[in-house]
Amino acid sequence: MKDAIYPVTVPKWGIEMQEGTVAGWHVDEGKELTRGDELIDVETDKIVNTMEAPISGVLRRCLAEKGETLKVGALLGVIAPSDLDDGAINEFIAGFKPADGALIPDDDGNANSQQTEPVVQKPETATEPAKSAPQRVRVSPAAARRARELGVDISRVKSAGRRISPQDVERYAQEHSAAEIAEPESPAYDAHPLSATRKSIARKLVEAKQQIPHFYLSMDITMDAALDRREEINTQSTQNVSVNDIVMRAAVLALQSVPEVNIHLVQDEIRRYRQVNLAMAVATERGIITPVIHKAESLTIVELAKEAVTLGERARDASLTRDDLDGATFTVSNLGMYGISEFQAIINPPQGAILALGSCEERIVPGAESFQTAKIMRVTLSCDHRAIDGALGAQFLSKLKAVLEDPAEL
Repeated sequence: MKDAIYPVTVPKWGIEMQEGTVAGWHVDEGKELTRGDELIDVETDKIVNTMEAPISGVLRRCLAEKGETLKVGALLGVIAPSDLDDGAINEFIAGFKPADGALIPDDDGNANSQQTEPVVQKPETATEPAKSAPQRVRVSPAAARRARELGVDISRVKSAGRRISPQDVERYAQEHSAAEIAEPESPAYDAHPLSATRKSIARKLVEAKQQIPHFYLSMDITMDAALDRREEINTQSTQNVSVNDIVMRAAVLALQSVPEVNIHLVQDEIRRYRQVNLAMAVATERGIITPVIHKAESLTIVELAKEAVTLGERARDASLTRDDLDGATFTVSNLGMYGISEFQAIINPPQGAILALGSCEERIVPGAESFQTAKIMRVTLSCDHRAIDGALGAQFLSKLKAVLEDPAEL
């Protein structure tokens, strides 16, 4: 259809998704597309998804810059035939109203908010006068940054559409004399907007600290026997087992022994899980990601280590799926590799607890006949006092200590 215009909008890829951040375009403006081509990457809650072109045509407009965060349903770009008049495209953009973002089943019955049919927009004729209602013009973050760089008053910049772009700013700067434009000031800082991942982390951590009555239990564990056990395992396996893997395996055994800590608290209900879905905190450029080792109790120490390496790599290259992040019943967070002796982690709701690991430090300790040295790790359990009391948390840590100091079960 010659005059068909298709809006590319921020899709709704989950019930809780409210916004998405543009991670990058795969296609430049003005390029032809075939249905199914990779079009744009959108970062949601800790995951980067690639949106495919829903129809064939030409990407006539790219309206969102890399790093820009938009609400579900917001206009990202426009696909239309190459011979369609630019005026029709501009009118379509000016009059576009975002959908409500409701999940719509696709041809396979899966939830999808992206429209499956093109929207038809015809140029208005003399018998169909354009509506004169004022449109609110938005400023993209990239345009605001460019205006600061050029010393342009962004309020004076005009745009043909509903969004001021960096090109609009540059055009204004070229058309006006230097006397009309103030000298740009060199900022004393670099501004880095929060990524979608960090926004999600910030939102959840604020919620957790405000609503969960945290309390903390710390314990010193002698790690010499566990480290010897690790060395023994590594001589017998091609898969390297780390100190973190050893402690995660011990945590799984402790959770099986004290299942009252392997829980979710949902409203007024404590859900005690029979399987251990163990989350591990992974540091990435986008923030802390917590992929989940599902049914960790069914894995050997070597199998657990292998799964941890795979999930860690996928967290860092942003290839995790929603299933990789959902369902955790307990989390282990380790900062020991950075030389941190001790810290208190924030619980990730609806989980009831999280275990924080410090570094293995060599200390002088009393022995049978004289003082001796030992590798000591301090661990801290953060508990939700609504579901886990002090005695219960202490039982978990005591079992963890027993397994690590006599690691026959590992």
